[in-house]
Amino acid sequence: MARKHPNIVHFAVDSLLSMHMSCYGYHHQTTPNIDKFAEGGVLFENTFSPHIPTTSGYASMLTGRDCFGTQVVALRHKGPLTSKVKTLPEILRKSGYNTTCVGFTGNPASRGFSKYLDYPAWGSSVTERAPKAQNLNQVAMPEIERLAKSSKPFYIMLRHMDPHSPYLPPKPFENMFYHGDECDPKTSPWNR
Repeated sequence: MARKHPNIVHFAVDSLLSMHMSCYGYHHQTTPNIDKFAEGGVLFENTFSPHIPTTSGYASMLTGRDCFGTQVVALRHKGPLTSKVKTLPEILRKSGYNTTCVGFTGNPASRGFSKYLDYPAWGSSVTERAPKAQNLNQVAMPEIERLAKSSKPFYIMLRHMDPHSPYLPPKPFENMFYHGDECDPKTSPWNR
């Protein structure tokens, strides 16, 4: 009997630093759900981004190549990802997977997904608070339910933007860690 391929849910979170995650020893409880997930899985403690700008970083993540191997070397890269490399969604599609990406259209590394779904990740201005994760979930959950009904395995990439600038978290999180000393660079926990 043939073994069924596993479904894959890929949580990609822009601008999330391990130094501010409680599962990596940060002194505030910032990531309780990721902490629980890490307890039952593998927590990689020595990983590095091959490139800092989002565009080239995702190209490396989805191809396993550095920015020179993908030919995507800048934040505002113009043109496609090089045709010399395959992306993870292309490889999985060839292996019989349904592939969906939520919140990634327009990035050169997004090549190969069967379906793209956008969600409102930003407020209407740089000062408006937006429930980014809630907005993503409202788009992603129906898609996961649809994919789960198929006889084919699925790969879904969820591009979360919550920690990304402008960092304007919705209530009640907007003052969660503000204790008055964050404005002083000498005592701010963000500078440790």
